[in-house]
Amino acid sequence: MQTRRHRVFRGIWWSSNLLLATAFVSMLYYCHREYSVRWYLDGFSDAIVPNSLPVEQKVEAILNWMRAETIARDRNRSGGGFPSAIRRRRSPISNC
Repeated sequence: MQTRRHRVFRGIWWSSNLLLATAFVSMLYYCHREYSVRWYLDGFSDAIVPNSLPVEQKVEAILNWMRAETIARDRNRSGGGFPSAIRRRRSPISNC
């Protein structure tokens, strides 16, 4: 009976250590991932707005960029910017 208790305790001890090691490795991975994403986004934002601009100009530049992206996305959703009359005349069968 004494050895059975030790086996259970040893199993719980090894399981908790394995869980702790997994949590530590996961923490290291996600710390690296967070750093990498922040580094990438910092470079991405510098491509849109230089750091040397005043805050007001940065905000205005970001808003202009967002407006331009929205217009481009809406144009792509509506069929690539073609007028609806041209879209109606085009038939996939006529291309064959």
